[in-house]
Formats: sequence, C-alpha cells, structure tokens
Amino acid sequence: MLKSTITISYLLQPMKILLRTVLIISFVVACHSQRKSLSSASNENFNEFYLKFHTDSVFQLQRIIFPLDGGKYDYDSEEAWTPQNWQIKKVMVYQIDPQEYSIEFDKSDTLVYERIYLPNSGFDFQCRYRLMNGKWYLFYCIDQNL
Repeated sequence: MLKSTITISYLLQPMKILLRTVLIISFVVACHSQRKSLSSASNENFNEFYLKFHTDSVFQLQRIIFPLDGGKYDYDSEEAWTPQNWQIKKVMVYQIDPQEYSIEFDKSDTLVYERIYLPNSGFDFQCRYRLMNGKWYLFYCIDQNL
C-alpha cells in the first residue's frame, strides 16, 4: 500500500506543476487585459478635447507643446510659434466650407491630422494632435500664406 501511495504522489507531481502554471498564466493574462481596458477607458475623448480646445483659450494654451513645431509663414516673413505669438484657434475643421477650401482630416487612436488649403494658392493650414499620457495635445501647426 505504501508503495502505491508513493507512486501515485510521484505521478501527480507533474500534474500539480502544470495546473499551477496554467493558473498563473491565466491570472497574468486577465490582469493585463483588465489594465489595458482601464487605460484605454481613461484616455481623453478627442471630440470632447477638440471642442474645448477651440472654445477655451486657456485650455488651448495648456494643450500646446511649446516650442511648437511648424510656424507661421507669409510671403515676406516666417515666425516660430511661441506662447506669446500664438493666435488662438477658434474655427474647427468641420466649420470650414468644403466648397471653398480643400480639407483633409485623418484620425487614428493616437494621432489626428487636419489640413485646410487652397490648391495652387500658397494657402495651407495644418495641425497635428497626439495622445500623450491619456490626453490630447497639439504638437505641430503650420499657417502658410505665400
């Protein structure tokens, strides 16, 4: 009887190890999935950000990464954007008349690109937004009128 008990315990040892391994892997996967869904749920909604960005000048300045890449270009000057010379943006891309201007808008989970321009005219306005640490920021803007 003692011999059969030892044999059965010996045979069950790999099963116990396998069961523990499966439980640990399942726990880790479940925790990772939950953390991923919590982090995406805590990301700021771009549409809400975009509306507030264009209607609240204080918020707008807080959500621009200075020094801002891009700049303002006229036929006789070019100027880098700074907090002091930034011109508050109030017009949203969907408020632009597509019969009058060409419009490009591309949105992914972490990047947004908007462009308003007149082909062959020298007028080109572009902005790029990036999701960073759960919040949207303007990181590039070019205002060109050549």
